[in-house]
Amino acid sequence: MKIKNCSSINCLIVKMFIKIEKIYQNYKLQGQKEIFKYFGQNIKIGKYTYIMKEQFVSINDDTFIGSYVHIRAGSETSSIIIGKGCQIGNHSSIVTTSHAIVKNKEYKDTVIENEIILEDNVWLGSGVKVLGGVTIGKNSIIGAGAVVNKDIPANSIAVGVPARVIKRID
Repeated sequence: MKIKNCSSINCLIVKMFIKIEKIYQNYKLQGQKEIFKYFGQNIKIGKYTYIMKEQFVSINDDTFIGSYVHIRAGSETSSIIIGKGCQIGNHSSIVTTSHAIVKNKEYKDTVIENEIILEDNVWLGSGVKVLGGVTIGKNSIIGAGAVVNKDIPANSIAVGVPARVIKRID
């Protein structure tokens, strides 16, 4: 958020709070880097992004993760790998766990965990949901609001619910 032509006291206070928020976000991230399975260089993470079970999450160099993103790994067998140069839009979710539908069994007893891999240079538009067991191939684009429940090949554009490839990138 940029404020131009700021001369009132209210405007100056808002600028000060924006600066404090940026410092806090940077400080918070610096203190958490060692928790991750891998945390590369030049990674930017937006406000209010929630990453659960960081010890099973790898984020490679030059990656941007927008605001209000939810990333949830499950365990060593259901880790999340985010490749180099990925762009993850605001309000997206990357979640490795789900539940099986089993007659006469409570859902809490039917947890399924599967790894998620975003290869290098993947772009997820705003509001994309990536479910467990999915690999999104290198240089692929996933359109806003898509739900990815199956692998997407490299150099593809996929959209929809469920996501389907509509074009190959040459």
